[in-house]
Amino acid sequence: METESSLAKLVGLSNALLTNSGNSAIFAALHLCRLAGKTKVLIPHEGSWFSYKHLPGLLGMEIEEIHTDYALLNLEDLRAKLDNKAVVLFATLGAYAVLEPIEQIIQLSHKAGALVIGDISGTIGMSGVNHCLLDFAVASFGHNKPLEVGYGGMIASNGSLSTPVLLMAKFPEFLIEKLQAAMDSLQSRYEFLFRKRQKFLPKLNLLGELAHPGLVGINLLIKHKPKEVIEFCKANNLPFLLCPRYHRVREKAISIELKRLRKKA
Repeated sequence: METESSLAKLVGLSNALLTNSGNSAIFAALHLCRLAGKTKVLIPHEGSWFSYKHLPGLLGMEIEEIHTDYALLNLEDLRAKLDNKAVVLFATLGAYAVLEPIEQIIQLSHKAGALVIGDISGTIGMSGVNHCLLDFAVASFGHNKPLEVGYGGMIASNGSLSTPVLLMAKFPEFLIEKLQAAMDSLQSRYEFLFRKRQKFLPKLNLLGELAHPGLVGINLLIKHKPKEVIEFCKANNLPFLLCPRYHRVREKAISIELKRLRKKA
């Protein structure tokens, strides 16, 4: 399919297949890793999707968490937990606010004989981000994702994607045109989000302590829960989430959800 070829090129891997959801893509990638003899899944302590904690168990795979610092993976803890039975499953943009050290994660994992699944929902098509060394890339096209269709996802790899899981996870044909339009506007979407981040970051930095302000992200994490930040968000119509919560951070914090913003017509 032409759209799948375009997705593979966008991701930087040889093969891509559409799925009915990001969760189906993750499950398919985990199944392929299980078939390769992997039995342990290393996941971040925070900043990732809920299904990371549940899908491995359906395949009889153990789960172990990697320490994080406001969603940024701790490489030393990762190194200590890696072995040749492991799969590393992580979001390349932790909490949508922190660009992870993707190449270092892959290098450490491959040196230990582990496989790597990168959830690239937050970085698919992002300029300067390299996914080509991942064993598997997965993504969701759900609501409030950079590549937003409102439904579906994808899995990509340089290797085979043959698993019966994918036979039950078909992407509907009637959404192909909408997906293509989202792909065509993806760069302008990122540009819009980065402009918003640069607009609000200086003021928010005065009102509270930002986590990892020097790293790339499309959300902003403010440590603790300053009342002034909440008031600022309400005054500027900025969507936000109060933490702790697993898919952002497990600390007291405010996640400013810039990724939910839309260009005005």
